[in-house]
Amino acid sequence: MRIALCVLFGLIVPFVVAAPLLSVTSAAAYEIETGSWGGMTLQDVLDMEYGPGAVDADSYFGSGPADPPVPYWLDSSIGGLIFKEIAGFKYANTMGWYIENGSMPTIDGIDDGVIFEGADAVGDDVVVQLPGQVTFGLWLDPNGPLDSHNAPQGEFFFTNRFFNDIGPDGDGTTFHGPYDGDPQALIFNLTPLNSGNPTFVVAWEDLDYGSRITLDYDPLGTDNDFTDMVVEIRAFSPVPTKVSSFGKIKGLFRD
Repeated sequence: MRIALCVLFGLIVPFVVAAPLLSVTSAAAYEIETGSWGGMTLQDVLDMEYGPGAVDADSYFGSGPADPPVPYWLDSSIGGLIFKEIAGFKYANTMGWYIENGSMPTIDGIDDGVIFEGADAVGDDVVVQLPGQVTFGLWLDPNGPLDSHNAPQGEFFFTNRFFNDIGPDGDGTTFHGPYDGDPQALIFNLTPLNSGNPTFVVAWEDLDYGSRITLDYDPLGTDNDFTDMVVEIRAFSPVPTKVSSFGKIKGLFRD
C-alpha cells in the first residue's frame, strides 16, 4: 500500500493503492487522447481560472509513473468541502458524490448525493457536509435526466475510471488508450497553489471517452476536451452560498 496525504482543517486527502480494496494491482502511467470541437481547451480553462501555466493540463493524476491509478478522497472533517463550478458547457450535466468502497456503486440516493445540477451556474459554490469519516468519489450523469449518445439514461461516469465501461458501447472495444477503463474525469492537485489547503480540480468529459475522436461534431463520436464540467474542490471555509447535506437527496433518480 502506498499512501500520500496532507491534512488541514481536519481534511485528509489520501491516494491509496490497495489491491484487496480497489482491485488494482499496480500503478501505471497512462496517456489520454484529447481534442476539441469548440476551440476551447482544458488548458485554456485552467489558464483563465488560475493564470497562464499555473496548472498544466497534462499533469493529471495518472500521468506519472508513481501516481496511483485510483484516486479518491477521505473526508474526516466536521465541517465540509466546498465545490465550485469553474466551467460548464452542458446545461443538463449533473454531478454528485458516492461512497467509495471498491465496488461498483449504485446511484440511487443511498450513500450518494447530488452536488451540481445542470441549472447551477458557473461560479456557484456548494458546501457538501458528509457524514463523518467517509471515503468518496464523484460521479457525472451526462445530460442529466436525458439520454446522451453512447451513454443512455441510467449510465453514470465515475472518477474511478475502472467503473466506466470500456469503449462507446461497453463491449470492451475502444478506439484509443487507455484500454483498461475509460477516464471520464481528470484530477489535478492544486494544494501547493492554495497555501497547503487541500484543493483539487476535477475536469469531466461528458461524452463516452472510448468513442472515436472526431474533428467536428459527430453524435456518435467524442471530442475528449474535458471541459464539459470543471469543478474545484477545497477544504471548508466560511460563508457558503448553498449547502447540500448527506440527507438532502434531490429527486433525480428513477426507480
